[in-house]
Amino acid sequence: MEKILYFPRGVEVRITPQSVVTDQFRQQIRNSFCAYTEHTAEEYRIQDKLAYIDWIRELNFKVNATDFVNEFIRYQLEEEGEVTKDALASFENLENFINEGICRYRKGWHHLTGDYHLDEPICNFVAAAIEEVINYPSMDTPRKES
Repeated sequence: MEKILYFPRGVEVRITPQSVVTDQFRQQIRNSFCAYTEHTAEEYRIQDKLAYIDWIRELNFKVNATDFVNEFIRYQLEEEGEVTKDALASFENLENFINEGICRYRKGWHHLTGDYHLDEPICNFVAAAIEEVINYPSMDTPRKES
């Protein structure tokens, strides 16, 4: 039982119930964030930090409308034996597709796989990545008043 956890700029970690955050992982995140902000002015570093953290979520909670439509078609074929254009285009079904996408995207890290033995190490890795990004050296220290 394992899950691959994705981080920006190609950092991937294979998570098993025995996975622990290492200094090597923390360094990979620092290097990734450093490269991510390479051409950004320091006064925008906070925006970069939040965007990077959002990117972690986007990489791991992919929502694809095609998946919802295909699931609906499969269900209709199994239950009704056919799929009509009207069923696909109904406002009620379109609303259900949108709601399902939002629900899947808002799913919490603590239930990413539904298996506590995997979700706990996943949470530890995500928390460590966020910690590294937030603590990344920047102009976050108070400026001296002149």
